Amino acid sequence: MTELEKYINSYFGVEQEDLLLISSLFKPQTLKKGDFFLRTGRYCEKLSFMKSGLLRVYVSTEDKEVTQWISTKGYFITDLASLVFDRPARWTIQALTDVELYTIRKEDYNQLGNLSCYLS
Repeated sequence: MTELEKYINSYFGVEQEDLLLISSLFKPQTLKKGDFFLRTGRYCEKLSFMKSGLLRVYVSTEDKEVTQWISTKGYFITDLASLVFDRPARWTIQALTDVELYTIRKEDYNQLGNLSCYLS
């Protein structure tokens, strides 16, 4: 069982078949140190679960960068307002180290609510 499956099971207690269906929508992704997961002003098209590494969530002002969060193993990462409400991202998300993720595309994320017709 992957870290993602353990997390989903611990919070939602879904049946094994359902868990496998949901987790199959998440694909492995890697980022190298310095790569961007998302940049301010762009539209967020994914939600990821962190398998390893560190991601910094921040915003740039005229004279400085303000860090909002450092995401670590075992957390989900996205710009939720951008993902859900189709708004330009407020946050820039950048890898502080090499990062391994399980990522679901927005189209698949939006279908999770419709999976009840497939789930046992």
